[in-house]
Amino acid sequence: MMARQVSIDFFRAETRRRELEVDLEQAAAAEPVAVPERCGAEAVSDEVLNRAMGRLTPSLRETVELVVFQNLPYAEAAEVLGVPLGTVKSRLFNALRKLKDYLGHGR
Repeated sequence: MMARQVSIDFFRAETRRRELEVDLEQAAAAEPVAVPERCGAEAVSDEVLNRAMGRLTPSLRETVELVVFQNLPYAEAAEVLGVPLGTVKSRLFNALRKLKDYLGHGR
C-alpha cells in the first residue's frame, strides 16, 4: 500500500514538473529577455523561473523546491518541513497556481 502511494506521488510530481516546464518554455518564448548569444533557451527558462519563484513566499518556495525539483513524495516533504501532509498539498497547489499567474498562463 505504501509503495503504491509513493508511486502515485512520484507520478504526480513528474506531471507537475512537466506542466511547469511547458509553462516556462511558453513564458520564455513569449517574454523577450536580453540574454547573451552564447546562452541558450535553457538559461532564459532558468531566469524566468528564478524570477517567478522569487515572488513566492518562502514557505511556498520551499514546498515547490522539495516536491517538484527534488522529487520528494508529499509525505517526506511534510516531514522535512515539519507540517501536516495536507499543508504540503495545499502549499503546492497555491504555489503552482501563483507561478502560472506570474508566468501569464493562469488567465
